[in-house]
Amino acid sequence: GNVVQENVVSATCTVDGRYDEVVYCTACGGEISRVTKVIPALGHTAGNVVQENVVSATCTVDGRDDEVVYCTACGGEISRVVKAIPALGHVYDNDHDTTCNNCGEERVVMGDPTFYLNAASGKTGETVEVTLSVKNNPGIVSLMVEIGYDARALELVNIEGGIFSGTAFGPLTKNPIAVNWFDTIKPNNTSNGVVATLTFKIKEDAPLGETAVTLSYDEENVYDFDFENVYFDTVDSVVMIECGHTYDNDSDTTCNNCGAVREVENVTTSGTTGDCTWTLDGTKLTISGSGAMGNYFTQYDEDYYSVTTAPWGASITEVVIEKGVTHLGDYAFEGCKNLSSVTLPEGLVTLGSDVFSHCTSLTSIVLPDSLTTIDRHAFAGCVNLTSIDIPDGVTKIDFGAFMSCSKLTSIVVPDSVTHINWYVFAYCANLTSVVLPEGITDIGGLFEGCRNLTSVNIPDSVTFIGDGSFADCRSLVAITIPDKVDFIGMTAFWNCNSLTSINIPDSVTFISDSAFYGCTNLLDVYYEGSEEERALVSIGEGNAPLISATWHYNSCMKNAETYEHTYDNDADATCNNCGAVREVISGPTFCLDTVKGGAGDTVVMTLSVKNNPGIVSLKVDVGYDANVLELVSIKGGILSGTSFGPTTSNPIAVNWFDTLNPDNTSNGTLATITFKIKEGTSAGKTAVTLSYDEENVYDFYFENVYFDVANGAVEIV
Repeated sequence: GNVVQENVVSATCTVDGRYDEVVYCTACGGEISRVTKVIPALGHTAGNVVQENVVSATCTVDGRDDEVVYCTACGGEISRVVKAIPALGHVYDNDHDTTCNNCGEERVVMGDPTFYLNAASGKTGETVEVTLSVKNNPGIVSLMVEIGYDARALELVNIEGGIFSGTAFGPLTKNPIAVNWFDTIKPNNTSNGVVATLTFKIKEDAPLGETAVTLSYDEENVYDFDFENVYFDTVDSVVMIECGHTYDNDSDTTCNNCGAVREVENVTTSGTTGDCTWTLDGTKLTISGSGAMGNYFTQYDEDYYSVTTAPWGASITEVVIEKGVTHLGDYAFEGCKNLSSVTLPEGLVTLGSDVFSHCTSLTSIVLPDSLTTIDRHAFAGCVNLTSIDIPDGVTKIDFGAFMSCSKLTSIVVPDSVTHINWYVFAYCANLTSVVLPEGITDIGGLFEGCRNLTSVNIPDSVTFIGDGSFADCRSLVAITIPDKVDFIGMTAFWNCNSLTSINIPDSVTFISDSAFYGCTNLLDVYYEGSEEERALVSIGEGNAPLISATWHYNSCMKNAETYEHTYDNDADATCNNCGAVREVISGPTFCLDTVKGGAGDTVVMTLSVKNNPGIVSLKVDVGYDANVLELVSIKGGILSGTSFGPTTSNPIAVNWFDTLNPDNTSNGTLATITFKIKEGTSAGKTAVTLSYDEENVYDFYFENVYFDVANGAVEIV
């Protein structure tokens, strides 16, 4: 009979339904067949975002709320994201008002000269900043104050000066630490503001609650221009310490520090991700399969840190990617602060966006030779990554890939890389040297904030130096801009206050606002063009250090120690650009000059004789690379009757003799040779060489005359 449905169970949003398809006999009514069919789950339908568990922010404490999405069909929860509401901050009518308009908290308002410390708060394991400031300063030329703290709770990791130039400090290990400044040559300094910024790390086992930071000084050490002691009030401070909760893993409910209990969901230990599968064994994650992992997003944990939304969570310590996986998913391991070991296989092709960002325990990683792409922010914020080797097969490194990897000291970008995006190495504070490949064409924000960078090669292929490329590179002393660059962006060399010289080619036509702002030690600009060409360069505002430096025109200087003079040939003594005179060979010489041209162009080269003592015969051969150059024509010069071999010969012979007349002592052009540079030829230099047999060069008495030879070249641009 016909198929009938029985035992129908409807599908819900999350659970499959089912029914039986049954066939009965039309004669006896007996059951012939029964097949159970599955009705796929319908899936949730997302409703509007609603706010729950709202905790309002106060003046000093952040608030938070849950942004929740429910299914409009079944009412089930689809997603829940905890959002932070920033603290409001105290509000006063003016600097003299003592009562906060919002919460009514009273503050101390200082009318008398005062040294004071600000309050700070943080969690165990975090760093906080405490500032030492001065207010109502009547005028001083000397100060020495001491700042003390509880070393059981705090560790001083850094201190920097503020408004008083030349401020000095005691050793970081000293407690209390001294802050010293004096300038008895100038009149009283009446500046107010931050004198010093102290950075403390809150120890993991620090007692919770307030810990004092105190201020003291000897009146004898604070005085004015007349050496009269100046009295200052002092205001101490506190650091409020909260627990930075730590758990053994994502399923652990009890904080290791304070014992606080949290609710956790059941932790899944295996599943699928894209074309692959994952397995979690404790804190070790293994990804296996063939193809690409799935991509994920970022979310905030209970401490408002960015972490991955991947199902294995952020507590993993080891990742093993097995052979067959080709792509690591976006955000797959973001914020895994305990991740210290990663194994990657050959065959892996791409690292996704933010894949290892803020993995602060990762110190090293070996990238496979099969890798071609390192996507945006892939290792951003890996503050303990000390070294990394980029394989030769990588072609693309995207935006901010190694941003804020503060322990990287050097890196070599292989020649295979043709695309390197902005800010790739920005804020790598300890990076001292970088090697970049030929082929990249623009640099934008690439080294911003690399304060210890002392050397970097800018490849000749670069045409564009973008905004902030070397901003705040305070250790950079000299730099050479390649010949093809025509644009230097805003703040490109902002605050490079150790930069003393720079080489600018005549190809540069535009220098943007503040490109050299703060380059207070820039003394020399070596410009390859003329003074008239320099006048045509557009220089934006905020470039006073560049404009006031000494400009050297028609310069051949490439850096502090290297010059690239241009001469017609090896026997030419005077540079064609800057007129510099060099010592040259003084003996008899056959020489070829050096010429420039592009692919498809024709170039004309001369064969010359210099310091000719007198000859009646010569035969020299001119050789070249026939893969690059095609000989178009050759013509004679000062020696009448000069003849040549066929233009198809390589090398081509240049012949002359006149045994009837006395020795010919002429100097100058022997032959003019025209070459065509073949289409598709890459930029570079190709040699054109000279050779001869001494038996073929002699004087009127048939005595052989020895000549030096100076080879030439064609420079292809």
